[in-house]
Amino acid sequence: MKYTMTEISHFSHPDHKLMLENSELLFKCEGCKEEVGIGFRYRCPECDFDLHVYRAVPAPNIDHPFYTKCSFQFLSSPPGDGLHTSAADMKYTEAEISHFSHPDH
Repeated sequence: MKYTMTEISHFSHPDHKLMLENSELLFKCEGCKEEVGIGFRYRCPECDFDLHVYRAVPAPNIDHPFYTKCSFQFLSSPPGDGLHTSAADMKYTEAEISHFSHPDH
């Protein structure tokens, strides 16, 4: 596969640009936390920060064979105010989860 962007800026690592590298050494992707990444990645050598190419530059929309009537869109942050409520009365944000069955923690 040919990659055209050799250097990118990414919202998850705003202090430095990420450089495209191909390596046969294993790496940990900071996007998905998978520790068996290999091959092409975007990397910040100053911070030892790595992202799979498909996490750094995802397709804007994807389809899934299990959900044939849906198209999924990648977002760099939660939509709206980031606070959502489910049918089970569970409230969550990026940093915290609370549930009615355990109100004190």
